[in-house]
Amino acid sequence: MTGKKIFLVLLGVIFLTYFILRIQGLTLQPVFCDEAIYIHWAQEILENLRLNAFIPLTDGKTPLFMWLMAPLLGIFSDPLFAGRVLSVLSGLATVIGTLVLGKKFFNIHVGLISAFLLSTIPFTVFFDKLALADSMLAAFSLWSLILALSLTQKVSIKDILLLGLTLGAGVLVKTPGFFSFLVLPFVIIAAKFRDLGSKNVLKLIAGLAVSAGVGFGIYNLLRFSPDFVNLSTRDRDYYFPLTRLLQTPLNPFLGHLGDLADWLPKMLTWPVIVLVIVSVGLSIYKKNRVSLAIFLWGLVPLLVEMLLLKTFTARYILFCIIPMIFLAGWAIDAFYGLLPIRRKIVPLIAMIVLLMIPAFLFDYYLMTNPQEAPLPREERHGYFEDWTAGYGLKEIAGILKGAAASQEILVVTEGSFGTLPDGLDIYLKNDPNIEIWYSTSTLISDVYHMAKLEPTYFIVNKSRLAFNRNLKLLNEYPRALGPGLVRDGLMFYRVLP
Repeated sequence: MTGKKIFLVLLGVIFLTYFILRIQGLTLQPVFCDEAIYIHWAQEILENLRLNAFIPLTDGKTPLFMWLMAPLLGIFSDPLFAGRVLSVLSGLATVIGTLVLGKKFFNIHVGLISAFLLSTIPFTVFFDKLALADSMLAAFSLWSLILALSLTQKVSIKDILLLGLTLGAGVLVKTPGFFSFLVLPFVIIAAKFRDLGSKNVLKLIAGLAVSAGVGFGIYNLLRFSPDFVNLSTRDRDYYFPLTRLLQTPLNPFLGHLGDLADWLPKMLTWPVIVLVIVSVGLSIYKKNRVSLAIFLWGLVPLLVEMLLLKTFTARYILFCIIPMIFLAGWAIDAFYGLLPIRRKIVPLIAMIVLLMIPAFLFDYYLMTNPQEAPLPREERHGYFEDWTAGYGLKEIAGILKGAAASQEILVVTEGSFGTLPDGLDIYLKNDPNIEIWYSTSTLISDVYHMAKLEPTYFIVNKSRLAFNRNLKLLNEYPRALGPGLVRDGLMFYRVLP
């Protein structure tokens, strides 16, 4: 078999593996709180682009992820599947990016190995199966790195503009896209200054500056919306001010370091962690400035987040992890190149498969029974155990649609933003016979008055349920059991007059 045919076969195996791990069981996991909100926004955008194009800005979110999701909602009947397919496609863009990064700056073997790692590591598989903006942010971050490194080899107007567009798009996906602007100067260390000459070094710096200006200009297009101000005000909800570093420099850093110690062995796996450490040592030993630039592209944003983030979750660092996974692939290739083996392809594949056994076991649960996957404690709590996990919403929506087939009904939800009511509303969108009211866990008298006029239903989280008269329990949808003895769930009631 020729080298080209081997390459095509390996490429086919990588893509096949990628899609099987993500498409299989794509909607088994219940809708997450933020997923419900994003899908609901995308539905509003699809319904009326002119009025609702910037609706995510009302909550301090940038809109590109929802803009790209909207057309998919017109293609697929299941809104959760449509939203999650967008993340699958985003992850695919990242896999293709690793192939390009490897071939362009190392060799095609590094690209293939890294692409396979990226396709199978639980950290990426888990978040590529969720309708969240983080996989798309990771894709734009990686492609920004590729284009920035390209400028260190040859400064061209095309790459300058493409980098600016990619930087701007990354920020339109999610405001942490600004981290790509922050680390942009670090790629300069990858330049071969002797080959470039002082004049070209200045051109490189100017080119990176122009790219940053183009990206920032794209971001500022959002100023056309009066809700643009929310982007900066909501940052205070997520980040501590820089002055906090002078007061308590190790808080919350040490706490977040403990989070990493919980997340990485489980979701990145120990073999990959060891390979990343080896790659850093190789970068220093070989004085490989390209690999050092790639490492800093992931490390610097990670350190800043650990120093300043109020709420630290695994998906917030996904874009930081992608460069590390690539370097793990480079480490495998570098190590294997030292072995005196003539036919390298078969034993190389065997070695990679052995290294990825912990990942395959994790991925199996993600495809078949996600709540049994060995997730870190906080991740499992948020996605499967707490009110943020939307167990039962699709089933309840089906019952309500049946009840509203021939008459008008009222649905009252405990909560006005998030899993309730958005997780329900994404399935009930545009049903003229269903009206949704928002409530606390205690029903007001108007609800009982409406119950005399038309069928009325109440949906509430079990952990927040207060005493209400005249409720008939229709069904309970339990969430995954946490470390305690009390299991939360979603309660579905008929309100009696």
